[in-house]
Amino acid sequence: MRQQSAIVAVIQNGHGRFLVTFNAKWSGYAFPMIAVPEGGDILGSLAIQAVEDDLGCRLSAATAAELDYMSRFGVSQRSGEETLYEYQLYAVEPNQPLDLLAAPTWNNNPPMFLSYEELTIRTDLTWSTSAIVQEFVENQEVWQDTREIRAGKEWEEQIADGLRSTQVVIALLSPHAVRRSTDPNSPDNVDSVCLDELTFARFTTPPTPIVPVMAIPCEPPFPVFRLDYVAITKWMHSEDEYRLGFQRKINDILCLQLQRWPMPN
Repeated sequence: MRQQSAIVAVIQNGHGRFLVTFNAKWSGYAFPMIAVPEGGDILGSLAIQAVEDDLGCRLSAATAAELDYMSRFGVSQRSGEETLYEYQLYAVEPNQPLDLLAAPTWNNNPPMFLSYEELTIRTDLTWSTSAIVQEFVENQEVWQDTREIRAGKEWEEQIADGLRSTQVVIALLSPHAVRRSTDPNSPDNVDSVCLDELTFARFTTPPTPIVPVMAIPCEPPFPVFRLDYVAITKWMHSEDEYRLGFQRKINDILCLQLQRWPMPN
């Protein structure tokens, strides 16, 4: 079976949007990527080179961190052969402003930054880019305390292990989730366990990134009070509001993963 390997550069701007450039070979927008030379090493420097080639500039201060590995079976459009496509993703930090206006333009298709939602709905992306976006999100595993805790074991220890092993904590905020024993409307006069979980995630070493999601209006607790939150408080009344909030939540998760240490293969 035919096999092709490529290194993919993933760059986000300050608004969490992803850099794509027009790939004339495949007639569509794609993440900057470069083929792995036969017998060559898979290195972050190649990811930086892919960006330099696409944007026509030097990135002398850029850094690259290994992000993920993906593979997909497909049929080569050129040869018609079944092919195993392998992608090694690197998060590239340019460490300098990117002048997209000065970059080469193919068929009046300039490079651009797209949001995660745009990456999922645009029809002018290469199939490999769509596959990378889809798999990168779908491969994430969710640990939920009400589902993963096993009977007969110390629940506090299991929650701590779950928080240590996760890469991003999604905090669904509601009056019940952030209640204190001193709250006059507290139904059980005890502090919410969620408060302990957030404190553990925020202040343990190393800290775990948190994406707060305001599900029902309430005052954010101290561990996440200064963090920007995703508001979906109208989710019960509007499907569009829920969809927009959900897409923003996904984008925030991807942002945090790219900013953190490399994901395990």
